[in-house]
Amino acid sequence: MVRSGPLRGCVRVPGDKSIAHRALLMAASAEGVSCIEGLPASDDVLATASAIESLGARVRVAGFPSFKEFRRRLGLDAPGIDGNAGSRRSVPLFSFDVLVEGWGAFGPRTPVGPIDCGNSGTTARLLMGILAPWPVEALVTGDDSLRRRPMGRVADPLFAMGASIAPSERAAGKGDASKVALPLLFKGSPNLKGIAWDSPVSSAQVKSAVILAGSQALGTTSFSEPSPSRDHTERMLPLFGVEVRTVEGRLVVEGLRRLRAANVSVPGDPSSAAFPVAAAVLSEGSRVRVEGAGLNPGRVAYLDVLGRMGARVAARASGDGSPEPVGTIEAAFTPSLAPVETPPELSASIIDEVPVLALVASRASGDSVFRSVAELRNKESDRLEGIVDLLALLGATAYAVGDDLVVEGCGGWRASEVRSFDPRGDHRLAMAALAAQAAGAPISVADTECIKVSYPGFLIDMERLIS
Repeated sequence: MVRSGPLRGCVRVPGDKSIAHRALLMAASAEGVSCIEGLPASDDVLATASAIESLGARVRVAGFPSFKEFRRRLGLDAPGIDGNAGSRRSVPLFSFDVLVEGWGAFGPRTPVGPIDCGNSGTTARLLMGILAPWPVEALVTGDDSLRRRPMGRVADPLFAMGASIAPSERAAGKGDASKVALPLLFKGSPNLKGIAWDSPVSSAQVKSAVILAGSQALGTTSFSEPSPSRDHTERMLPLFGVEVRTVEGRLVVEGLRRLRAANVSVPGDPSSAAFPVAAAVLSEGSRVRVEGAGLNPGRVAYLDVLGRMGARVAARASGDGSPEPVGTIEAAFTPSLAPVETPPELSASIIDEVPVLALVASRASGDSVFRSVAELRNKESDRLEGIVDLLALLGATAYAVGDDLVVEGCGGWRASEVRSFDPRGDHRLAMAALAAQAAGAPISVADTECIKVSYPGFLIDMERLIS
Protein backbone atom coordinates (compact mmCIF):
# COMPACT_ATOMS: atom_id res chain seq x y z
CA MET A 1 0.00 0.00 0.00
CA VAL A 2 1.06 3.63 -0.42
CA ARG A 3 0.23 6.72 1.61
CA SER A 4 -1.83 9.51 0.09
CA GLY A 5 -0.51 13.01 -0.30
CA PRO A 6 1.36 15.28 -2.71
CA LEU A 7 3.98 13.60 -4.89
CA ARG A 8 7.12 15.64 -5.34
CA GLY A 9 10.54 14.92 -6.76
CA CYS A 10 12.27 12.85 -9.40
CA VAL A 11 12.03 9.16 -10.20
CA ARG A 12 13.60 6.76 -12.71
CA VAL A 13 11.24 4.01 -13.77
CA PRO A 14 12.49 0.51 -14.73
CA GLY A 15 13.75 -0.19 -18.21
CA ASP A 16 11.20 -0.63 -20.98
CA LYS A 17 10.00 -4.25 -20.98
CA SER A 18 9.09 -4.17 -24.67
CA ILE A 19 12.60 -3.09 -25.64
CA ALA A 20 14.24 -5.44 -23.13
CA HIS A 21 12.46 -8.52 -24.50
CA ARG A 22 13.47 -7.67 -28.06
CA ALA A 23 17.08 -6.90 -27.13
CA LEU A 24 17.48 -10.27 -25.38
CA LEU A 25 15.87 -12.25 -28.20
CA MET A 26 17.84 -10.53 -30.96
CA ALA A 27 21.10 -10.83 -29.01
CA ALA A 28 20.42 -14.55 -28.57
CA SER A 29 19.97 -14.92 -32.34
CA ALA A 30 23.08 -12.90 -33.23
CA GLU A 31 26.68 -13.79 -33.97
CA GLY A 32 28.99 -12.60 -31.18
CA VAL A 33 28.48 -11.02 -27.76
CA SER A 34 25.94 -8.26 -27.19
CA CYS A 35 25.94 -5.91 -24.20
CA ILE A 36 22.50 -4.90 -22.91
CA GLU A 37 22.32 -2.25 -20.18
CA GLY A 38 19.42 -1.25 -17.98
CA LEU A 39 17.27 -4.37 -18.20
CA PRO A 40 14.38 -4.22 -15.72
CA ALA A 41 14.56 -7.00 -13.14
CA SER A 42 10.90 -7.78 -13.72
CA ASP A 43 9.54 -11.29 -13.84
CA ASP A 44 8.55 -10.92 -17.49
CA VAL A 45 12.05 -9.96 -18.62
CA LEU A 46 13.65 -12.64 -16.45
CA ALA A 47 11.38 -15.17 -18.18
CA THR A 48 12.82 -14.13 -21.55
CA ALA A 49 16.40 -14.30 -20.25
CA SER A 50 15.76 -17.80 -18.89
CA ALA A 51 14.16 -18.85 -22.17
CA ILE A 52 17.10 -17.85 -24.35
CA GLU A 53 19.54 -19.53 -21.97
CA SER A 54 17.56 -22.77 -22.18
CA LEU A 55 17.87 -22.52 -25.97
CA GLY A 56 21.66 -22.23 -25.93
CA ALA A 57 22.48 -18.54 -25.59
CA ARG A 58 25.02 -17.70 -22.90
CA VAL A 59 23.75 -15.07 -20.46
CA ARG A 60 26.20 -13.38 -18.10
CA VAL A 61 24.86 -10.90 -15.54
CA ALA A 62 27.24 -8.17 -14.38
CA GLY A 63 28.36 -8.85 -10.81
CA PHE A 64 27.32 -12.52 -10.76
CA PRO A 65 29.37 -15.62 -11.64
CA SER A 66 26.49 -17.15 -13.61
CA PHE A 67 22.88 -16.55 -14.60
CA LYS A 68 21.92 -19.48 -12.38
CA GLU A 69 23.52 -17.77 -9.38
CA PHE A 70 21.76 -14.53 -10.30
CA ARG A 71 18.42 -16.33 -10.26
CA ARG A 72 19.28 -18.05 -6.99
CA ARG A 73 20.10 -14.74 -5.32
CA LEU A 74 16.76 -13.35 -6.46
CA GLY A 75 14.98 -16.40 -5.06
CA LEU A 76 13.64 -17.35 -8.47
CA ASP A 77 14.83 -20.95 -8.44
CA ALA A 78 13.12 -21.79 -5.17
CA PRO A 79 9.39 -22.57 -4.91
CA GLY A 80 7.33 -19.74 -3.50
CA ILE A 81 4.15 -19.79 -1.46
CA ASP A 82 2.12 -21.04 -4.41
CA GLY A 83 4.61 -23.73 -5.35
CA ASN A 84 5.84 -21.93 -8.46
CA ALA A 85 9.36 -20.64 -8.97
CA GLY A 86 9.58 -16.88 -9.13
CA SER A 87 6.80 -16.02 -6.66
CA ARG A 88 9.15 -14.38 -4.14
CA ARG A 89 12.55 -12.68 -4.07
CA SER A 90 15.34 -12.92 -1.51
CA VAL A 91 17.08 -9.65 -2.47
CA PRO A 92 15.71 -6.40 -3.94
CA LEU A 93 17.04 -5.69 -7.43
CA PHE A 94 15.40 -3.41 -9.94
CA SER A 95 17.76 -3.39 -12.95
CA PHE A 96 20.70 -5.35 -14.31
CA ASP A 97 23.18 -5.45 -17.20
CA VAL A 98 24.02 -8.54 -19.25
CA LEU A 99 26.37 -9.90 -21.87
CA VAL A 100 24.60 -12.30 -24.23
CA GLU A 101 26.58 -14.64 -26.47
CA GLY A 102 24.20 -15.64 -29.24
CA TRP A 103 23.82 -18.91 -31.09
CA GLY A 104 24.26 -17.22 -34.48
CA ALA A 105 24.45 -19.50 -37.50
CA PHE A 106 24.39 -22.63 -35.32
CA GLY A 107 20.81 -21.86 -34.29
CA PRO A 108 19.11 -22.58 -30.98
CA ARG A 109 19.29 -26.00 -29.37
CA THR A 110 16.30 -28.08 -28.37
CA PRO A 111 15.59 -27.30 -24.69
CA VAL A 112 15.66 -30.13 -22.16
CA GLY A 113 12.28 -29.16 -20.73
CA PRO A 114 9.32 -26.83 -21.27
CA ILE A 115 10.00 -23.13 -21.78
CA ASP A 116 8.03 -21.37 -19.06
CA CYS A 117 7.13 -17.83 -20.14
CA GLY A 118 5.49 -17.06 -16.81
CA ASN A 119 3.00 -14.23 -17.28
CA SER A 120 4.74 -12.74 -20.33
CA GLY A 121 2.77 -12.78 -23.57
CA THR A 122 5.61 -10.92 -25.29
CA THR A 123 8.05 -13.70 -24.39
CA ALA A 124 5.77 -16.43 -25.72
CA ARG A 125 4.73 -14.74 -28.96
CA LEU A 126 8.10 -13.29 -30.00
CA LEU A 127 9.88 -16.50 -29.00
CA MET A 128 7.80 -18.41 -31.53
CA GLY A 129 8.96 -15.98 -34.22
CA ILE A 130 12.58 -16.50 -33.18
CA LEU A 131 12.26 -20.31 -33.21
CA ALA A 132 10.22 -20.58 -36.44
CA PRO A 133 13.19 -20.80 -38.90
CA TRP A 134 15.02 -23.55 -36.98
CA PRO A 135 14.45 -27.34 -36.72
CA VAL A 136 13.93 -27.04 -32.96
CA GLU A 137 11.02 -28.45 -30.99
CA ALA A 138 9.97 -26.73 -27.79
CA LEU A 139 6.98 -26.92 -25.48
CA VAL A 140 6.04 -23.30 -24.80
CA THR A 141 3.91 -22.70 -21.73
CA GLY A 142 3.16 -20.13 -19.04
CA ASP A 143 1.15 -19.46 -15.91
CA ASP A 144 -2.62 -19.82 -15.63
CA SER A 145 -3.23 -16.28 -16.85
CA LEU A 146 -1.01 -16.63 -19.92
CA ARG A 147 -2.58 -19.98 -20.82
CA ARG A 148 -5.90 -18.17 -21.17
CA ARG A 149 -4.57 -15.58 -23.61
CA PRO A 150 -4.98 -16.00 -27.41
CA MET A 151 -2.01 -17.32 -29.38
CA GLY A 152 -3.75 -17.97 -32.70
CA ARG A 153 -2.99 -14.49 -34.01
CA VAL A 154 0.73 -15.42 -33.94
CA ALA A 155 0.33 -19.13 -34.67
CA ASP A 156 -1.60 -18.48 -37.88
CA PRO A 157 1.08 -16.60 -39.86
CA LEU A 158 3.91 -18.80 -38.55
CA PHE A 159 1.94 -21.93 -39.47
CA ALA A 160 1.37 -20.47 -42.94
CA MET A 161 5.14 -19.93 -43.25
CA GLY A 162 5.84 -23.60 -42.45
CA ALA A 163 6.18 -23.91 -38.68
CA SER A 164 4.38 -26.69 -36.85
CA ILE A 165 2.16 -25.81 -33.89
CA ALA A 166 0.35 -28.40 -31.77
CA PRO A 167 -1.82 -29.23 -29.98
CA SER A 168 -4.18 -26.86 -31.71
CA GLU A 169 -6.96 -27.07 -34.21
CA ARG A 170 -4.94 -24.79 -36.49
CA ALA A 171 -2.06 -27.26 -36.62
CA ALA A 172 -4.48 -29.81 -38.02
CA GLY A 173 -5.52 -27.30 -40.67
CA LYS A 174 -8.93 -26.54 -39.22
CA GLY A 175 -10.72 -24.68 -36.50
CA ASP A 176 -10.89 -21.27 -34.87
CA ALA A 177 -7.62 -19.37 -34.30
CA SER A 178 -9.07 -17.84 -31.12
CA LYS A 179 -8.93 -21.30 -29.52
CA VAL A 180 -5.16 -21.65 -29.95
CA ALA A 181 -3.58 -21.27 -26.52
CA LEU A 182 -0.60 -22.38 -24.45
CA PRO A 183 0.81 -24.88 -23.87
CA LEU A 184 1.91 -25.32 -27.47
CA LEU A 185 4.39 -27.80 -28.88
CA PHE A 186 6.16 -25.54 -31.36
CA LYS A 187 8.49 -26.82 -34.06
CA GLY A 188 10.26 -24.57 -36.52
CA SER A 189 11.31 -25.37 -40.07
CA PRO A 190 14.64 -24.76 -41.87
CA ASN A 191 12.52 -24.34 -45.02
CA LEU A 192 10.42 -21.54 -43.58
CA LYS A 193 9.06 -19.36 -46.39
CA GLY A 194 8.48 -15.64 -46.48
CA ILE A 195 4.90 -14.44 -46.43
CA ALA A 196 2.74 -11.40 -47.17
CA TRP A 197 0.57 -11.16 -44.07
CA ASP A 198 -2.32 -8.80 -43.48
CA SER A 199 -2.99 -8.94 -39.76
CA PRO A 200 -6.64 -8.50 -38.74
CA VAL A 201 -5.50 -6.90 -35.47
CA SER A 202 -2.99 -4.16 -34.68
CA SER A 203 -0.43 -5.93 -32.50
CA ALA A 204 3.26 -5.26 -32.07
CA GLN A 205 3.69 -8.83 -30.85
CA VAL A 206 2.19 -10.33 -34.01
CA LYS A 207 4.16 -7.93 -36.20
CA SER A 208 7.41 -8.68 -34.37
CA ALA A 209 6.98 -12.46 -34.53
CA VAL A 210 6.34 -12.34 -38.29
CA ILE A 211 9.19 -9.91 -39.05
CA LEU A 212 11.69 -11.80 -36.85
CA ALA A 213 10.74 -15.11 -38.50
CA GLY A 214 10.80 -13.52 -41.96
CA SER A 215 14.33 -12.20 -41.48
CA GLN A 216 15.55 -15.82 -41.37
CA ALA A 217 13.08 -17.35 -43.85
CA LEU A 218 13.40 -18.02 -47.58
CA GLY A 219 12.38 -15.03 -49.69
CA THR A 220 10.70 -11.79 -48.70
CA THR A 221 8.23 -11.17 -45.88
CA SER A 222 5.85 -8.23 -45.69
CA PHE A 223 3.36 -7.23 -43.02
CA SER A 224 0.43 -4.85 -42.64
CA GLU A 225 -1.97 -4.07 -39.79
CA PRO A 226 -5.13 -1.95 -39.45
CA SER A 227 -3.37 0.84 -37.51
CA PRO A 228 0.22 1.38 -36.37
CA SER A 229 1.40 -0.53 -33.30
CA ARG A 230 4.58 0.11 -31.33
CA ASP A 231 7.64 -0.04 -33.58
CA HIS A 232 10.46 -1.22 -31.31
CA THR A 233 11.30 -4.26 -33.47
CA GLU A 234 11.75 -2.31 -36.68
CA ARG A 235 13.82 0.31 -34.83
CA MET A 236 16.07 -2.30 -33.20
CA LEU A 237 16.67 -4.84 -35.99
CA PRO A 238 18.96 -2.46 -37.96
CA LEU A 239 21.21 -2.26 -34.87
CA PHE A 240 21.70 -6.01 -35.31
CA GLY A 241 22.35 -5.62 -39.05
CA VAL A 242 18.91 -6.38 -40.51
CA GLU A 243 17.21 -3.75 -42.66
CA VAL A 244 13.45 -3.27 -42.34
CA ARG A 245 11.83 -1.19 -45.09
CA THR A 246 8.42 0.41 -45.44
CA VAL A 247 6.93 -0.05 -48.91
CA GLU A 248 3.47 1.33 -49.66
CA GLY A 249 2.48 1.10 -46.02
CA ARG A 250 3.83 -2.42 -45.52
CA LEU A 251 6.85 -3.47 -43.50
CA VAL A 252 9.24 -5.51 -45.63
CA VAL A 253 12.21 -7.65 -44.59
CA GLU A 254 14.41 -9.87 -46.75
CA GLY A 255 15.15 -13.39 -45.55
CA LEU A 256 18.30 -15.36 -44.70
CA ARG A 257 19.85 -12.40 -42.86
CA ARG A 258 22.56 -12.84 -40.25
CA LEU A 259 22.12 -10.86 -37.04
CA ARG A 260 25.30 -9.32 -35.65
CA ALA A 261 25.94 -8.59 -31.97
CA ALA A 262 25.07 -5.07 -30.85
CA ASN A 263 25.08 -2.90 -27.74
CA VAL A 264 21.68 -1.78 -26.45
CA SER A 265 20.83 0.67 -23.67
CA VAL A 266 17.26 0.17 -22.48
CA PRO A 267 15.43 3.44 -21.69
CA GLY A 268 12.88 3.81 -18.89
CA ASP A 269 9.47 2.28 -19.58
CA PRO A 270 7.01 5.03 -20.57
CA SER A 271 4.07 2.79 -19.62
CA SER A 272 5.46 2.45 -16.09
CA ALA A 273 5.92 6.24 -15.99
CA ALA A 274 2.20 6.71 -16.67
CA PHE A 275 1.26 5.71 -13.12
CA PRO A 276 3.28 8.25 -11.06
CA VAL A 277 2.41 10.80 -13.77
CA ALA A 278 -1.32 10.17 -13.33
CA ALA A 279 -1.03 10.18 -9.54
CA ALA A 280 0.69 13.59 -9.72
CA VAL A 281 -2.05 14.99 -11.99
CA LEU A 282 -4.70 13.82 -9.51
CA SER A 283 -3.04 14.70 -6.19
CA GLU A 284 -3.15 18.31 -5.01
CA GLY A 285 0.24 19.97 -4.60
CA SER A 286 2.08 17.39 -6.70
CA ARG A 287 4.92 17.94 -9.17
CA VAL A 288 6.84 14.92 -10.46
CA ARG A 289 9.68 14.44 -12.95
CA VAL A 290 10.48 11.09 -14.60
CA GLU A 291 14.03 11.03 -15.99
CA GLY A 292 15.55 8.73 -18.58
CA ALA A 293 12.14 7.69 -19.91
CA GLY A 294 11.61 6.35 -23.42
CA LEU A 295 9.76 8.85 -25.59
CA ASN A 296 8.98 6.66 -28.59
CA PRO A 297 6.01 8.40 -30.30
CA GLY A 298 4.11 5.12 -30.36
CA ARG A 299 4.46 4.77 -26.59
CA VAL A 300 3.73 8.25 -25.22
CA ALA A 301 0.43 8.92 -26.98
CA TYR A 302 -1.10 8.80 -23.50
CA LEU A 303 0.63 12.11 -22.78
CA ASP A 304 -1.22 13.66 -25.71
CA VAL A 305 -4.48 12.25 -24.34
CA LEU A 306 -3.74 13.73 -20.91
CA GLY A 307 -2.84 17.02 -22.57
CA ARG A 308 -6.20 17.08 -24.35
CA MET A 309 -7.83 16.64 -20.95
CA GLY A 310 -6.00 19.77 -19.77
CA ALA A 311 -3.54 17.88 -17.56
CA ARG A 312 -0.27 19.65 -16.81
CA VAL A 313 2.12 17.21 -18.47
CA ALA A 314 5.13 17.73 -20.72
CA ALA A 315 7.92 15.69 -22.31
CA ARG A 316 11.37 16.84 -23.38
CA ALA A 317 13.74 14.66 -25.45
CA SER A 318 17.46 14.60 -24.72
CA GLY A 319 18.43 14.25 -28.39
CA ASP A 320 21.17 11.65 -27.89
CA GLY A 321 20.68 10.20 -31.39
CA SER A 322 19.76 6.65 -30.33
CA PRO A 323 17.09 4.72 -32.28
CA GLU A 324 14.75 5.11 -29.31
CA PRO A 325 14.23 8.74 -28.19
CA VAL A 326 14.82 9.29 -24.48
CA GLY A 327 14.12 12.23 -22.21
CA THR A 328 12.17 13.63 -19.28
CA ILE A 329 8.45 13.58 -18.49
CA GLU A 330 7.02 16.16 -16.09
CA ALA A 331 3.57 16.23 -14.49
CA ALA A 332 1.81 18.45 -11.97
CA PHE A 333 -1.53 18.55 -10.18
CA THR A 334 -4.35 19.73 -12.40
CA PRO A 335 -7.49 20.85 -10.52
CA SER A 336 -9.82 20.87 -13.52
CA LEU A 337 -9.90 18.17 -16.19
CA ALA A 338 -11.90 17.97 -19.42
CA PRO A 339 -13.41 14.78 -20.90
CA VAL A 340 -11.79 13.22 -23.94
CA GLU A 341 -12.67 10.89 -26.80
CA THR A 342 -9.89 8.79 -28.30
CA PRO A 343 -10.22 7.56 -31.90
CA PRO A 344 -10.04 3.85 -32.84
CA GLU A 345 -6.69 4.29 -34.62
CA LEU A 346 -5.08 5.38 -31.33
CA SER A 347 -6.09 2.31 -29.37
CA ALA A 348 -2.97 0.23 -30.11
CA SER A 349 -0.73 3.08 -28.91
CA ILE A 350 -2.49 3.63 -25.57
CA ILE A 351 -3.78 0.15 -24.77
CA ASP A 352 -1.46 -0.38 -21.76
CA GLU A 353 -2.28 3.04 -20.32
CA VAL A 354 -6.07 2.94 -20.67
CA PRO A 355 -6.53 1.76 -17.03
CA VAL A 356 -4.80 4.84 -15.67
CA LEU A 357 -6.24 7.16 -18.33
CA ALA A 358 -9.70 5.96 -17.30
CA LEU A 359 -8.78 6.75 -13.70
CA VAL A 360 -7.92 10.33 -14.67
CA ALA A 361 -11.05 10.56 -16.85
CA SER A 362 -13.20 9.65 -13.83
CA ARG A 363 -12.16 12.99 -12.30
CA ALA A 364 -13.01 15.00 -15.43
CA SER A 365 -16.14 17.09 -15.80
CA GLY A 366 -18.04 15.08 -18.39
CA ASP A 367 -18.04 11.71 -20.13
CA SER A 368 -14.93 10.28 -21.82
CA VAL A 369 -14.93 7.56 -24.48
CA PHE A 370 -12.01 5.29 -25.35
CA ARG A 371 -12.76 3.78 -28.77
CA SER A 372 -11.88 0.25 -29.92
CA VAL A 373 -10.18 -0.98 -26.75
CA ALA A 374 -11.56 -4.54 -26.77
CA GLU A 375 -7.95 -5.80 -26.74
CA LEU A 376 -8.03 -4.99 -23.01
CA ARG A 377 -10.03 -8.19 -22.59
CA ASN A 378 -7.01 -10.22 -23.75
CA LYS A 379 -4.45 -8.95 -21.26
CA GLU A 380 -3.35 -10.52 -17.96
CA SER A 381 -6.98 -10.17 -16.95
CA ASP A 382 -10.13 -8.75 -18.51
CA ARG A 383 -8.96 -5.20 -17.95
CA LEU A 384 -12.19 -3.68 -19.24
CA GLU A 385 -14.04 -5.43 -16.45
CA GLY A 386 -11.32 -4.53 -13.95
CA ILE A 387 -11.42 -0.82 -14.84
CA VAL A 388 -15.22 -0.75 -14.43
CA ASP A 389 -14.93 -2.41 -11.01
CA LEU A 390 -12.13 -0.13 -9.83
CA LEU A 391 -13.98 3.05 -10.77
CA ALA A 392 -17.16 1.76 -9.14
CA LEU A 393 -15.27 1.52 -5.82
CA LEU A 394 -14.40 5.21 -6.23
CA GLY A 395 -18.02 6.17 -6.77
CA ALA A 396 -17.55 6.69 -10.51
CA THR A 397 -19.40 4.99 -13.35
CA ALA A 398 -17.78 3.25 -16.32
CA TYR A 399 -19.08 0.66 -18.75
CA ALA A 400 -18.28 -1.03 -22.04
CA VAL A 401 -20.36 -0.39 -25.14
CA GLY A 402 -19.26 -2.92 -27.73
CA ASP A 403 -15.51 -2.39 -28.12
CA ASP A 404 -15.57 1.06 -26.47
CA LEU A 405 -15.08 2.11 -22.84
CA VAL A 406 -17.21 4.96 -21.48
CA VAL A 407 -16.18 6.76 -18.28
CA GLU A 408 -18.67 9.15 -16.72
CA GLY A 409 -16.51 11.87 -15.23
CA CYS A 410 -17.90 13.33 -12.02
CA GLY A 411 -15.25 15.94 -11.20
CA GLY A 412 -14.30 14.08 -8.02
CA TRP A 413 -14.57 10.67 -6.40
CA ARG A 414 -17.66 10.14 -4.25
CA ALA A 415 -16.58 7.10 -2.22
CA SER A 416 -16.21 7.71 1.51
CA GLU A 417 -15.43 4.38 3.16
CA VAL A 418 -12.37 2.23 2.50
CA ARG A 419 -13.11 -0.66 0.16
CA SER A 420 -10.83 -3.42 -1.15
CA PHE A 421 -9.97 -3.81 -4.83
CA ASP A 422 -8.90 -7.13 -6.32
CA PRO A 423 -6.58 -6.48 -9.31
CA ARG A 424 -7.03 -10.08 -10.52
CA GLY A 425 -3.27 -10.64 -10.62
CA ASP A 426 -2.92 -7.84 -13.22
CA HIS A 427 -0.02 -5.44 -12.67
CA ARG A 428 -1.58 -2.54 -14.61
CA LEU A 429 -4.80 -2.70 -12.62
CA ALA A 430 -2.90 -2.93 -9.33
CA MET A 431 -0.74 0.11 -10.17
CA ALA A 432 -3.79 2.09 -11.30
CA ALA A 433 -5.46 1.35 -7.96
CA LEU A 434 -2.32 2.40 -6.05
CA ALA A 435 -2.12 5.61 -8.09
CA ALA A 436 -5.70 6.31 -7.00
CA GLN A 437 -4.76 5.52 -3.42
CA ALA A 438 -1.85 7.97 -3.58
CA ALA A 439 -4.30 10.61 -4.84
CA GLY A 440 -6.52 10.11 -1.80
CA ALA A 441 -8.94 7.40 -2.92
CA PRO A 442 -10.31 5.40 0.06
CA ILE A 443 -9.38 1.95 -1.27
CA SER A 444 -7.02 -0.86 -0.40
CA VAL A 445 -5.43 -3.23 -2.91
CA ALA A 446 -5.84 -6.93 -2.18
CA ASP A 447 -2.73 -8.03 -4.11
CA THR A 448 0.38 -6.00 -4.96
CA GLU A 449 2.67 -8.98 -5.64
CA CYS A 450 1.65 -8.98 -9.30
CA ILE A 451 3.34 -5.59 -9.82
CA LYS A 452 6.76 -7.23 -9.92
CA VAL A 453 6.13 -8.53 -13.45
CA SER A 454 6.84 -5.00 -14.72
CA TYR A 455 7.82 -2.60 -11.90
CA PRO A 456 9.28 -4.36 -8.82
CA GLY A 457 10.18 -1.07 -7.11
CA PHE A 458 6.86 0.69 -7.69
CA LEU A 459 5.81 0.85 -4.04
CA ILE A 460 9.25 2.10 -2.99
CA ASP A 461 9.28 4.81 -5.67
CA MET A 462 5.77 5.98 -4.83
CA GLU A 463 6.58 6.23 -1.12
CA ARG A 464 9.70 8.22 -1.94
CA LEU A 465 7.67 10.69 -4.01
CA ILE A 466 4.99 11.21 -1.39
CA SER A 467 6.15 13.89 1.03
